[in-house]
Amino acid sequence: MSQSAAVGGGRFRRVLALTGLLGCGEIAPLSGAPFEASQAAPLADASAPTATVDPVSTAAPSPTTPTTGPVPPEEEIVYGIVGTGQSLSVGARASNAIYPAIPVATAAGRHWMLTGLRDGRGDVTASSTWQLTALADPMRGAPAATAWPNNVFCQSPHSAIAAALTAKIPGVQSVHTVVGQSGQPMSGIQKGGDRPSYAASITETARIAELLRARGVRFEILAVVLTHGESDYGSKTYGDELLRLQEDYDQDLRAITGQRTSIPLVMTQPSAGWPTPAEEASNIPQVMLDAVRAHPRELALVGPKTGLAYVPNDFHLAAEGTVELGTQVGDFLAERLLHPDVLTEPFAPNAALFTTISSEVTEVKVTLNRPATVDRSLFGTTHATHHIGWQNGLGFEAKAANGAELPIADVVVTGDQARITVAGTPAEISYTLFGDGPGTIRRGALRDERGRWLVQFRIRRP
Repeated sequence: MSQSAAVGGGRFRRVLALTGLLGCGEIAPLSGAPFEASQAAPLADASAPTATVDPVSTAAPSPTTPTTGPVPPEEEIVYGIVGTGQSLSVGARASNAIYPAIPVATAAGRHWMLTGLRDGRGDVTASSTWQLTALADPMRGAPAATAWPNNVFCQSPHSAIAAALTAKIPGVQSVHTVVGQSGQPMSGIQKGGDRPSYAASITETARIAELLRARGVRFEILAVVLTHGESDYGSKTYGDELLRLQEDYDQDLRAITGQRTSIPLVMTQPSAGWPTPAEEASNIPQVMLDAVRAHPRELALVGPKTGLAYVPNDFHLAAEGTVELGTQVGDFLAERLLHPDVLTEPFAPNAALFTTISSEVTEVKVTLNRPATVDRSLFGTTHATHHIGWQNGLGFEAKAANGAELPIADVVVTGDQARITVAGTPAEISYTLFGDGPGTIRRGALRDERGRWLVQFRIRRP
């Protein structure tokens, strides 16, 4: 199984081009061929007055004719990264708690954000005043996390995304748009939603395109990064909504940039203990995994958040956790640039085989898409503690048909297989899916050789 990541055609040029699982069913591996890249010069620090863009317009821009033919080898390119979602996408905390941002070196002069979006009262200013400045967190210093443009006032993942890109691809250039809002379900952030997130992303992107074209720089959107899912934990339609969000962004953003390459929606699973009661796990982690497997070119899953630093007794990431999240996303996006023709999955299960040993014992063999390493370093850090099997389960849990948790006697990991011995007759096996209620998450102990943690999942017995 390939561990590289990517989508779309040859995007990286010489001077830098940036802007249910079913019971026992097998999932076909994804593969492709790598592509090689090199470095780019920094974006010139200059801008000229440009036409005003309506900052609250909800209308999609008129489609443009995509460029044709190869990109000139010396053409300078800046990659756009659009961030949306709910509180973790903007670094917000409960009750607008403020914490110091962790300085992240992003290669000065190579990574950008829009400034001038709000005045001293927090109102939206004329977009003709919005300018590109060096990316840094906190990105806006809003008085409190509310609706755009006051949606970012703490550490966002984007400085870390930029730093990770630079670490893997020296010379890379990017510009970042962050339009998420705390507590918003999909109905708030989707196109036509009841919050300004989507319309704001289109408006910001149009302004960025103006500024970069004035400088003679090519602009291309690399990805829309979705950090979301907690509020929709019980949704039955989330998978369809993910695909619709990607389709809308792909159409509307490409109409602005004129790029040929499609724009994937890149996600991380929500991992905090959000549902009530706690024993009812969120639907969203499995929905994300299923959606990515069904639409691997449109959707991508980086991995879970179970390995990140959370604030104790809170749903939110600590500042360190936000940096870790951005680093993981940035590494993933760098792989997409370096290997644009390779599709991959996160570290995930392929199948599960339930074998009855006796009336009192069942063995569940979970086959993974690559070899696993046992790493218990996360145990004891803001994890759920009441589950009877967590010490022995390495993150796995088993439940009977009536929902009762069944003890896990042992887990033996060999290569790409985990053999789980369960006391009783399980109706399902899951991994890091349940919490103890608000602010608790399940920590797992399985990662791959690259340090990527196993995704959350649930497999029901056929």
